[in-house]
Amino acid sequence: LSASEPATGQPTALPAAPVTGALVRAATYSTRNEAAQTAAQLAQFGMTARLGRMSSGYVVLVGPFSSDAATQRAAFALRAAGFTSASVQ
Repeated sequence: LSASEPATGQPTALPAAPVTGALVRAATYSTRNEAAQTAAQLAQFGMTARLGRMSSGYVVLVGPFSSDAATQRAAFALRAAGFTSASVQ
């Protein structure tokens, strides 16, 4: 799993950047366009959203978070917002 730069409005494909801290997987999509739309929506709500590429599709990652408490709060907030499969990575 690799994460690209944070989404700001319209996410763009960038080389993978090192990420320090925990990430929360908000959602998984079969197309980059679907993942980019979700990442852009989350960015509008002030979340740092990144796109990740997996063999089965694209993931939307939120973070990184420097503490376990912040990571768990973000996962809870995402689940409450309808991302029921949000999980800590």
